[in-house]
Amino acid sequence: MINEISPAWPAPPAVQAAMDRAARAIPPAWPLASSVAVNPFLGQAGEPLAVAGARLARIAGARVTMPGAGTRRKSRRG
Repeated sequence: MINEISPAWPAPPAVQAAMDRAARAIPPAWPLASSVAVNPFLGQAGEPLAVAGARLARIAGARVTMPGAGTRRKSRRG
């Protein structure tokens, strides 16, 4: 039968862990809100903000947080 599951299923824990890492590293092509073109942080969700922020600053010159003055202004406004 074509749809039969192999007797080796479920995969060993090491294979499952590798599949999980691969699935988290490859962004989905849909919906658009999840695509890399819209979300530059996708694929970096497991990293500390400082690590992802340093990479984006180095590669794209982008900030991951609002400058301190802007944050204070928004905080005062509620």
